Amino acid sequence: MGDIYNRLYKMENVKLLSLSERIKSARPDALCFEDDFFLFDVNHPAVPDRPFKMDTYGFFLCLEGSTQGTIDLMPYELRAGMMAVNVPGQLITRTCVSEDFRGISQVMTQRFIDKPGLAL
Repeated sequence: MGDIYNRLYKMENVKLLSLSERIKSARPDALCFEDDFFLFDVNHPAVPDRPFKMDTYGFFLCLEGSTQGTIDLMPYELRAGMMAVNVPGQLITRTCVSEDFRGISQVMTQRFIDKPGLAL
């Protein structure tokens, strides 16, 4: 078990997910602002076969069902009415997703955050 765990979680084996590019190609129904801000529905997403890191900020509101995984190796579970917030570079795994899983996702690039008037 330890050898498999070490191979999966070595940082060079973790894929950096360019989420904005993936959304543009896989979610043509997403509301989009200048390729830097996306808002879209999520219905029972596939469970990735390995950990990944995002290059964007993400907010996800679970409306129905549940999902489990880890964020920076800390376990989490989302159920209806709960929200997850992700920042660039976090190590994310998803271990299971219920059949009735549904939610809303908002994704923003660093460029969107850096625009005048939006600085935190």
